[in-house]
Amino acid sequence: MSEADPLVRGFAPGATMGWRGGQPMAIERFLGAAAALACRLPQGGHCINACEDRLNFLTGFAATLMKGTITLLPQSRAVKVMRELGVSHAGAYTLADADVAVEQGQSAPPPSIPRDQLAVILFTSGTTGTPRPHAKTWGALVAGAAG
Repeated sequence: MSEADPLVRGFAPGATMGWRGGQPMAIERFLGAAAALACRLPQGGHCINACEDRLNFLTGFAATLMKGTITLLPQSRAVKVMRELGVSHAGAYTLADADVAVEQGQSAPPPSIPRDQLAVILFTSGTTGTPRPHAKTWGALVAGAAG
């Protein structure tokens, strides 16, 4: 069995994770919203997280981790780039602010995510201008954040 790290750590119960509608959102409510969204997402595959609101982006990212879906982060949101990403990752779906903002979820504890779970593929353009994929596991993201 793979080792795992919690989705969030270092938050006291009731701590504010973000703000929604001018009101603080406690970490437990954030996790509940992510869990509720995860229940609506397809199993596995790829998700293009196109949320512009930071809290929605984090909620979507947390939901995809809970579901075991890989998040794709393109180097830009240009129509051509998004279309090419959809073609190169057949079956990928896009998550937008409207998909996340309606989530109200109940409180939930932080789940643990396997360290070897592929969490995200970031695309950067190098000197050639051709997008290059950089895959990161949950463990690599946690280690990077700790550093």
